[in-house]
Amino acid sequence: MITKSPTKPVKKAISKPLKNKAYKLFMKFNNQEFKFDTDDLSESITSVKPFNLKTKVYFHVEKDGKVCERTLFVLAAKRMWRTDIGMMVFMKHLIYK
Repeated sequence: MITKSPTKPVKKAISKPLKNKAYKLFMKFNNQEFKFDTDDLSESITSVKPFNLKTKVYFHVEKDGKVCERTLFVLAAKRMWRTDIGMMVFMKHLIYK
């Protein structure tokens, strides 16, 4: 006699829609390139603080299709990474066109 084993109902996985990040950040300095998709620019920038900065720093930031490009020379970039006020001033001067 053949008996059937009871089958368990299959649970469907419900996928949550992916949340798009607000900013796309590209940085280049000391012959290194960094790319981030983030909601917090200052946190992303401070996460890659260089030990010894030798060259100017190039920033390319996109938000909602608008682009902002900035180049900081060595002294200004060191000032930005060294203090919170320097980071705040840099963030305030980002102008998206």
